[in-house]
Order: sequence, then structure tokens, then C-alpha cells
Amino acid sequence: MADLKQSRNLEAVKTSLKEINRAAVDGSNLMPILLEAAMNYVTLGEMVGELKEVFGIYEETSIF
Repeated sequence: MADLKQSRNLEAVKTSLKEINRAAVDGSNLMPILLEAAMNYVTLGEMVGELKEVFGIYEETSIF
């Protein structure tokens, strides 16, 4: 994984992460942007991190 992160295009990764954040904020279709990010070798954790910033984390309330 470290080799992959070192060999990928860092500018493309940054652009993809900004696009994910923008689409999440304005309600655009995320699927094409996520696919493009994957083709730029953005990791799933990085993608989810951007989505968490916008949407937060759902925590179900306890019934008992």
C-alpha cells in the first residue's frame, strides 16, 4: 500500500478528494466521482473520510 501511495499522482488524488467533498455538499451524483477517484488510486478510507466530513457518522440510539 505504501508503494502505491508513493507512485500515484498526488495532484489527481487531491483533486478527486475535493470533488468528492464538493459533490457531497451540493448533492450531486457521487458515483461517477467515486469511480474517477478509484481510477486515480484514492483509497477507500480516503474517500470515506471525505464523506464523513460532510455527512458525519450515524449512531443508532439505544432502545434499551
